[in-house]
Amino acid sequence: MARDGAGSMRAVVVWSALWCPVVVVALFGGGLARLLGVVDPGAPIGAPFTSDGLLGTDYLGRSVAAQLLVGGRSLVLAPLAAAVVAEAVALIVSSTMIWSHRWRTAVTTVMDVLLIIPPMLLILVVVTGTGFAAWTLVLLVAAVTVPFASRYLTAAGTEIAASGYVETALAVGDSRALVAVRDVAPNLVRPALTDLGVRFCGAVHLVAAVVFLGGATGDSTGSWATMIQRNLEGVMLNPWSVCAPALAIVGLTVPLTMIADRWTQRR
Repeated sequence: MARDGAGSMRAVVVWSALWCPVVVVALFGGGLARLLGVVDPGAPIGAPFTSDGLLGTDYLGRSVAAQLLVGGRSLVLAPLAAAVVAEAVALIVSSTMIWSHRWRTAVTTVMDVLLIIPPMLLILVVVTGTGFAAWTLVLLVAAVTVPFASRYLTAAGTEIAASGYVETALAVGDSRALVAVRDVAPNLVRPALTDLGVRFCGAVHLVAAVVFLGGATGDSTGSWATMIQRNLEGVMLNPWSVCAPALAIVGLTVPLTMIADRWTQRR
C-alpha cells in the first residue's frame, strides 16, 4: 500500500512538471512574448502557411509561435470558470440529494433530463443563435457539466453520510446542517478537487470543439482552438499551424487528467 502511494505521488510530480509549464505559457504567454521581444502576434511576417519563423506562419501570414504564446489564456480562464461554477452548483445539488428526502426525486429528475440533452448540440444552438460571448459559453458549459459532477459528488457524499461517525453524530442529536458542515464537507474536499480537474478538462474540450465546429464565429481572441479551426485549410502547407495549438491543448488537459487519476489513488 505504501509503495502504491509513493508511486502515485511520484506520478503526480512528473505529470505536474509537464502540466505547469503549459499553464504558465497559457496564462502569461503575452507577458513572456513582450519580455522576450517576440514579434507582434498580429503582424504578418510573410506569406500564409510558409516556414518563416520558428513554427512558420498562419493563414494571415502571422507568426504561429507568437500566436501560440498569446492564444492560451482564454482557453484556460473560460473553462476554469465553468468548472468552478459547475462544481459549486453540483455541491449544492448533491447535498440536496443526500440530505433532503423531500427534494431528492425532483432534483434527480431534473439532472436526468439534463443528461439526456446532447451537450454539444445545446451549446452550438445557443451560441450560434445569440452570438459568441465568453460569459454565455461559461454558463452553458457549466450547465451541461453540473449533472455529471453532481452524480459523482452524490455518490461520494452518500458513502460518507452512511459512515459510522456521521450516524453517531446524528444519533446524539446534532443537526444535519452541523453534521454536513463539520463531518461531511471536509471529507468531500478531496473528491471535489479531483472532480474539478476532470471537469476543467472536459470544459476545455467542449470549448475547443465549439470553436472548431464554427459555433464561435465571432471569437476574436485567437485562442489555440481558433488557431486550429482557421489554419486547417493550410495544414498540408504548414502542419505546425495546426499541430502546435493541438499539442498545446493536449498538454493542457492530458497531464491534469493523469494528475487527478493518480491523486485519487493516494492513501
